[in-house]
Amino acid sequence: MSKSRRPAMLALPLACLCLDACSTIVTGTGQQIAISTPGVSAATCTLTGGDGVNATVQTPGSVSVSKSKKDIHVACNAPGRAPVTQTIASTYSDWSIVEYPLGYPIDAVTGAMWVYPKQVTVSFAGSGDQALSRQ
Repeated sequence: MSKSRRPAMLALPLACLCLDACSTIVTGTGQQIAISTPGVSAATCTLTGGDGVNATVQTPGSVSVSKSKKDIHVACNAPGRAPVTQTIASTYSDWSIVEYPLGYPIDAVTGAMWVYPKQVTVSFAGSGDQALSRQ
C-alpha cells in the first residue's frame, strides 16, 4: 500500500467511529428536569435514585441529573399539605436508534441512551404515591 493511500484508509474507520455514540455526542449524558407543583408555591422536592441523583429543589424549579435507566424518586413537602411522592421513569432516547449497533455500548455505559421527561408536575391533590404527569 502506498503512503498516499494511508490517510484515506484511516479516514473511513475514523468517520465510522465519529457516528457512533450518537446520543452521547448529540444530547449528552445529563439533562435538566423542571419540577412544578400547581396550586402550591414553594414546595420542597427531593430527588433521589437514578444514577446517583441526590438533589433538592424549591418549586417551581429545575435540577440537573445524569441520564440513566434507573428511575428517579421525588418526595415533595409543603406547609399544610400531606407529603407526596412519585417516580420519574426514563425512556429510550430516539438518538440511540440511529447508531445501533456500533455506538450502542457507548451510549449504554454513559447513560445517554435514556432520557427523563423535561418537565414533571407533582400534584398535592391527594397523599401517597401520585401518578406522574408529563408535559
